[in-house]
Amino acid sequence: LIALGGTTQTVNTMSQHVSEFEGIGPRVGLHGVYKVDEFTIFGDAAVALLVGDVKTSSRLDSQAFTAGVASDATVVSRTRIDDQHAVIPALHLKGGASYHINYKKADFILEAGWRWDGYFHSMRFANTQAANYENFVMSGPFAAIKVLV
Repeated sequence: LIALGGTTQTVNTMSQHVSEFEGIGPRVGLHGVYKVDEFTIFGDAAVALLVGDVKTSSRLDSQAFTAGVASDATVVSRTRIDDQHAVIPALHLKGGASYHINYKKADFILEAGWRWDGYFHSMRFANTQAANYENFVMSGPFAAIKVLV
């Protein structure tokens, strides 16, 4: 909200930022279990080093309103950073419990727990030709059914 000589001007803005990473790399980790009959408590930890390309683009739309009336001009600002080669470290953590069922010639494993996946400096947001790096993290409960034949 901007006041200009007794008139009020409002500026509405909408921004959109897109950051995509495609890569491949080695992953190593540990898997620990504690079994009691068909029940298992487990924990997993892994690290990865991904090599690939980051694609980044930003768009900012602005439109001014003076005394409630929209101006005819909408200002659109677009920034795109060319694909950049990047090395992204990642950390994966998972813990929970599982139940194992033997049925005929198949094994069924029911799993539930908590999972955390972090990709560091994998997202890039561009305001100018310089970029701001951010982490991408997913975490929360999970459930899975595995069938081994």
